[in-house]
Amino acid sequence: MTHIEYRAEPASELYLDQATHGALKRAIDNSGVDFDMLASSFTATVQGAATPKLLLSGYFRLLDDISKAIGDEALNLSQRPLMPGALQFVMAQARSEKTLEQAMKKVAQSFNLLHGGEFNHVFIRDHCLVYEIVIDDFPYPDDVSIDEQNGLMECILILMHFMFSGLTGAEGLDEALVRVRTRRSFEAKPDFSSQLGFWSCHVSGGAAAFSLSYGEGARHRPITLSEKQLPKPNEMYNLVADYVDTRSGKKQSIQSYSKRVSGLLRNGAMAETDIANHLNLSPRSLRRHLEKEGQSFRVLRDQAKNYQARSLIFSGVPMAAIAEKLGYADERSLRRAFVRWNNMSPARFKSQGQGS
Repeated sequence: MTHIEYRAEPASELYLDQATHGALKRAIDNSGVDFDMLASSFTATVQGAATPKLLLSGYFRLLDDISKAIGDEALNLSQRPLMPGALQFVMAQARSEKTLEQAMKKVAQSFNLLHGGEFNHVFIRDHCLVYEIVIDDFPYPDDVSIDEQNGLMECILILMHFMFSGLTGAEGLDEALVRVRTRRSFEAKPDFSSQLGFWSCHVSGGAAAFSLSYGEGARHRPITLSEKQLPKPNEMYNLVADYVDTRSGKKQSIQSYSKRVSGLLRNGAMAETDIANHLNLSPRSLRRHLEKEGQSFRVLRDQAKNYQARSLIFSGVPMAAIAEKLGYADERSLRRAFVRWNNMSPARFKSQGQGS
């Protein structure tokens, strides 16, 4: 590979590159999660683009939604799943160290243990403190291409920089970052409206591995994150999304609360309070947002239950089991609801061979 370096030129709006989007969608499609429904809340129409693009901060919010739905913080993109709370566990382990260099080594050790290999390394190179990730033997699913791996790892570097910044509590850690290396080959000037535009330092392409290089003075930065400040196990990806928004000077607004709520409902969340908490809203505020869009939580929940019921019936799941899954007292209650939703019985629906 040719080693080429550019100074990053952050764009006013950052989007996920298409290869990374495709890899995540493919990994999730067979998990029973409605990827397109969840992603629709985080996409934007971009002039010149054939299809809407996924916002970079939206990508991390999407990871949060999906990881909670499938119980895997690796998002089916590793043959070794990460249990919910794994990212927070790594940060908690590193918090016990005294300096950034020591904390980085603890982070590398923890991730290597979780992923089952020596992928993460910390060392001094050219007077810089370097965190490097080598993925030659990483347990990706077999269908993840090189371009997709590159995009996924470039986003992981954003996650790692967020973690290191949080551990030191130092607003100036951005200034300490002098170089980002990616394995992606720069045959032409890279697209800095993608995740590469997140950085405000030199970005090198054609590297053998992915890395973050901090000025030598960073290695002795004290770890200041207190136990009280430690992120909760279920909020890491959302905090990274907030961090991306802060860096770009923008706070991404939810384009459609109805779509966001529908996506969460379809993928298992049913309690209004739980969904409101997930969106950092009170139930009253959530209802007000939905009313502005001409929707109600009750109607969206019924639509989600109908979607799930139709899918499960078509798949041959017994009605009693579906009733229990959807929270109905008995099979008869579910049948009445199904007829109200579809103007036909579950038996007729299945006999007509209508999919979800």
